[in-house]
Amino acid sequence: MDLDFELGALAAQEDLPAPLVRRLLQHPGARRKAARLRRDLTGEQIEEIIALGSGHSLAANPWVPAPVKARLAEHPDPALRYAAAASATDEPPGLLARLADDPDPLVRSFLTMNENLSAELVARLARDPDPDVRKWLPQHCRNVPQAVRRALFTDDEPDVRRAAVAFWPATRTPAYAGPSPPTPNCPRRCATCWPRTRTSWSATRSPAARTPHPN
Repeated sequence: MDLDFELGALAAQEDLPAPLVRRLLQHPGARRKAARLRRDLTGEQIEEIIALGSGHSLAANPWVPAPVKARLAEHPDPALRYAAAASATDEPPGLLARLADDPDPLVRSFLTMNENLSAELVARLARDPDPDVRKWLPQHCRNVPQAVRRALFTDDEPDVRRAAVAFWPATRTPAYAGPSPPTPNCPRRCATCWPRTRTSWSATRSPAARTPHPN
């Protein structure tokens, strides 16, 4: 079996003695696995992982203490901020808002993957000046305010609109589905039959749904 695989699997096992974990941190593959998966990393081990250049794996670990995540979220290395943005909680309060203002658009893009975003931060990312950030939002956020969905469906950038349609195909509601043709029995666009949403237009095609024209 591959030695790297074996050491990585060992580094992820629970209840390893601290001296053994320390030895495994000297191996790059095992160190990355331990940094990303272990729940019991000590402060000393965390510092060693950062010093050895695997802070990006540490930033993706959901069990790392909040103060460490906050430190990584403000690290000068953008790779660490990418990982922290995707998984950090809002501790201390305001951390996610600071990441939403990060000057690197990739940090803001990775923030769209974070499951801890408030509706306010989702709305802020939907207004981000970089279209790539707005394009990432539909790929990773599902439960977002209707106003945000509407804004991205009508975004000035075609790529953003395409992403919204591709990842939110079932969310196009009458509010922004656009007008549909008049009913088959109505040769003119009267106020009763025009405009109709796609949903109501489909319903009128059903024999059970057809009713005599009001005029």
